[in-house]
Amino acid sequence: MSKKKKTNLKKPETSKDEKQKGRSPKAVEVVTPEDERAKEAALAKTYLRPTVLAAATIKGQYANQDEININALIDELGTQVTSVKEGNMGRAEAMLISQAHTLDALFAELISRSRLNMGEYFPAACKYMTLAFKAQSQCRCTLEALAEIKNPKPYIQNNRAQYQQVNNGVPEPRAHGENSKSTNGLLEDQSNDGQWLDTGAPETTSENDKELEAVEAKHWPQK
Repeated sequence: MSKKKKTNLKKPETSKDEKQKGRSPKAVEVVTPEDERAKEAALAKTYLRPTVLAAATIKGQYANQDEININALIDELGTQVTSVKEGNMGRAEAMLISQAHTLDALFAELISRSRLNMGEYFPAACKYMTLAFKAQSQCRCTLEALAEIKNPKPYIQNNRAQYQQVNNGVPEPRAHGENSKSTNGLLEDQSNDGQWLDTGAPETTSENDKELEAVEAKHWPQK
């Protein structure tokens, strides 16, 4: 009878640093408790972290380069997040100006392709031209965002405390939507124990006023 040969499965090769740290370049490290429900919650919380999502996207961009460790990407992204929280916007400014240059290069490339198709393939030339203008618009928006970071606009808080008008002896106007009293309340002087303001002497009848007489029967409307 022939004997079966035992084959040993080779483990994927890892660098010395990875062996020492015990970190896989492709698996995200998650500290999970023993309880099953708590474990599921910890996994969900980890994979929803913005740094983990960003690191997974960046790792997918360099899928063929195994030397890039996804956990190292997560750590570096966490460092950048902390730097921004502390007020250091240097990385964000560098990112925006780099993206603006990329969009500008894309605009030039699309314009060139549109020009090459202009004579014989006019519909294709129009499509390339439209994409070029979109890249140009996004480049402008990126530069505007960078300018906003470098030179933020002054913030003006519009509230009643800053724009309150002081009227001595006159009640404070009510806010919009509140129930107000009748207009006769404005004639009352609040500083004089509720006395009504003197509107002046009574008017006399002018010469142009005519006395009113009762309407006679002949002026009644016909039924």
